[in-house]
Amino acid sequence: MDVILLKCSKPTEFEWRILEHLIAYQFTSYAIPALHELLHRHPKICKSKTTDKIRQVVIEGNTIAITIRASDHVIIPHIPFAKLLHKYLPFPLYRVVVVNEMVSDVMNGWTVFAKHILLADENIRPGDEVLVVDEQDKLLAIGRSILGHREMLTAVYGPAVIIREKVVNNAKV
Repeated sequence: MDVILLKCSKPTEFEWRILEHLIAYQFTSYAIPALHELLHRHPKICKSKTTDKIRQVVIEGNTIAITIRASDHVIIPHIPFAKLLHKYLPFPLYRVVVVNEMVSDVMNGWTVFAKHILLADENIRPGDEVLVVDEQDKLLAIGRSILGHREMLTAVYGPAVIIREKVVNNAKV
């Protein structure tokens, strides 16, 4: 969804509370300070012109930080918000740890394979938004899990995470 098709404005207190509840539901209450840190980056709430529901949070101009999927209201973090989640969520919450030997392969592709996963949060379910990190907990990417925690650690082949966006030298791809 393009920002141009949405109407964007400064967030109201009510809209901000809705976002807090959605983020706390999906990422636990540890993620609420990450949302509060967005307040310092001049956020705008972008709503659908037809339904008047929140669809995106943009910061500092038109950088998309959060997208809310219309069908199920799932928060899809983009790199700016993923970095804040990484900062505030305690390890290993919502993280998939990739073995260091495979980091370059992961960064050159768009899939994290199960055999390259060293550790994963035990609460990860298929379809969850996850932070892909290396063994030193450095954020590599944000993606959608295909497998649950147990399957990620026991599968010997197949995709485990589909990468949405990558962090490359403090930039996104």
